[in-house]
Amino acid sequence: MKISSRITFFGNCREAIEFYKEVFEIENVNVETFEDSKEMSNMQLSEDEKRLVFRSELKIKDKESYFSIIMADSPVLAFNKGYIGNKNNVDNITFEVSCITREQIKEIYEKLSAEGKINISLQTKNSYKLFGSLIDKYGVCWNLYC
Repeated sequence: MKISSRITFFGNCREAIEFYKEVFEIENVNVETFEDSKEMSNMQLSEDEKRLVFRSELKIKDKESYFSIIMADSPVLAFNKGYIGNKNNVDNITFEVSCITREQIKEIYEKLSAEGKINISLQTKNSYKLFGSLIDKYGVCWNLYC
């Protein structure tokens, strides 16, 4: 299993990507929009929502290792069509969990979703065996896939 950190922005992810590219001297960053995303292919999105950043990974390299930060615009903007509560601190951190087996993802999803809010129910999506997204009872967003 691999767990990655994810920082969520509210429509200004592209701007943040450019800032961090300069700060950490990163040349190439792949940016996937909500429109490009296979996971969002069945959702009805406005033109503005389609241009939001679905996923981008910044690999900050050192001589001996690298640290990876995943950055995206908030799924709240697409799932809930706007902000919930304080727009500056809704779901700024999301964890991505890459599971090895279907059983593992089902078990983790079930535990995290107790008393939480489902964004995307656990389902087979395009290249994934299973994919789901939820906000747990503590307000932490989780994207799970295998």
